[in-house]
Amino acid sequence: MNRVLVYLGLVWVSISVLSCQKEPDESILGGGPGACTLIKAEVFDAGAVSDTAGYVYTDNKITRANRIDFSNVYIYNGDRIVRRNYLENDNQLAYDTVLYNADGTIRRIQTYFSSPLLPIAILLLDYELSYSAGKLVRLVEKADTSFTGAPPVALYQYDYTYTGNNITSAVELDIEAASTDTLRYQYDNSGNYFKSRLLTDIFLSEINGQTLPFAFSANNVISIAQGGDNFAITYTLDDKKNLRELLIDGELAIRYTYKCQ
Repeated sequence: MNRVLVYLGLVWVSISVLSCQKEPDESILGGGPGACTLIKAEVFDAGAVSDTAGYVYTDNKITRANRIDFSNVYIYNGDRIVRRNYLENDNQLAYDTVLYNADGTIRRIQTYFSSPLLPIAILLLDYELSYSAGKLVRLVEKADTSFTGAPPVALYQYDYTYTGNNITSAVELDIEAASTDTLRYQYDNSGNYFKSRLLTDIFLSEINGQTLPFAFSANNVISIAQGGDNFAITYTLDDKKNLRELLIDGELAIRYTYKCQ
């Protein structure tokens, strides 16, 4: 199954709820790291905005992302995000828990559905990450396909190989179909734009083995090949050298807005 089109064209958690987009609190927009603070991201589909994230900071950390249909609230232990809540009008719909290895690398992310109608939260998605010498080498994606609270079953496995510090190939195993596919990645020479934004960036808000190389490589993906399909990834920067736009095959996919001191 070719999943690149799905995850590069529409790569965010989709929760069907109704709410209004809220902008960040102007009084704390300057709290982000460095001279410029990311305050907004917009997702585009066929030239029109289909989702936004308005970022709120507390003590120099992103603590909330207000989306069109829901909000994410980030809970920290020190500098590490350990929980990501999904809220509709401040009512919790779901949440992620994030577990770490001793060296600070993420080893597991689990997504739970929660509701006042349920006695306990239901584990829906379970992602297990494995490393060698500090580099991500495997991701296993599991899901409760019955939506009944049964233990999640493994659906996909990704095995990554590197050239230097960049993931240049990913072997995708579709466990149910017992089939494999290979994705190949090429890179620019610039430092990674997404390195510290895995859990907060709107582009990477859904954990997926095909897009993880964007966050776990030293440089930036500029092309992805899968079977007979090739996807060109390009970036534009603002005058402060911040990532401004991400384009897929020349079509605008994500736009970022900053407030600079």
